Amino acid sequence: MAKTATGNKKGKEAFAVLMQWREYGVPEFITSYEAYHLTGGLVGKPASIQSMKLIEVAVKYTNKGGSVKDYLAMKAGN
Repeated sequence: MAKTATGNKKGKEAFAVLMQWREYGVPEFITSYEAYHLTGGLVGKPASIQSMKLIEVAVKYTNKGGSVKDYLAMKAGN
């Protein structure tokens, strides 16, 4: 199956987001609640303790339009 340019771009962005989170010390597994706050509400649920893989959160975050730039701007605003 051939990859599209958009798919490759989203994959690279998800990897960049993942690396940024790792740089800040975010663990490999987080709760849905933590994902919700990490992504500004794009991924996860505000009252859930379901476990999520950080890579899964990064992919969902970028698929919903999030980016490293968005994350850093959100973090700076807190």
